[in-house]
Amino acid sequence: MGRMIANNMYAANIEKVIVVGGSQDTADALNCSFVADSFPGEGPLGGLVTAIRSVSTDILCVLPCDVPRVTPYRIQQLVTAVAGSRLNDASVLTASREHWLCSSWRVSSCLPVLEKCFADGERAIHRAVNSLTIRRVLVTDEEMININTLQDAHSIGPITEIGD
Repeated sequence: MGRMIANNMYAANIEKVIVVGGSQDTADALNCSFVADSFPGEGPLGGLVTAIRSVSTDILCVLPCDVPRVTPYRIQQLVTAVAGSRLNDASVLTASREHWLCSSWRVSSCLPVLEKCFADGERAIHRAVNSLTIRRVLVTDEEMININTLQDAHSIGPITEIGD
């Protein structure tokens, strides 16, 4: 599954794909860079802060390893929603709910806000973004299917992998 996500990000012209947490071996197998989670076990906001701190660009696109139907087109929409407008601090894929780990972030405006929220004890991304300007990129629930087990993968049928 991680390979599909990495390939989709490369197909969306993301130049450097980083695996946060997990292992160096996994990142190597995916042809990605590796960054150890600075806050293991501290929830999604800690992982996001780790990721934002690890990049040298001002725009960071984030995807979890279990959403194989997020296409290169949707990834480009996330990035463009932030890079194409100085008004937006971040963008998030939104179906029947917001998927905060499917998002793009303007490092310069988001990092200080997210670090402060994390330092103040917040661990949920959706509560940490209240003061940021967020652009929602609308998608279907079908695109946001989350695959956690082999049974989940079999139940949704074939998924075409981009890039192989």
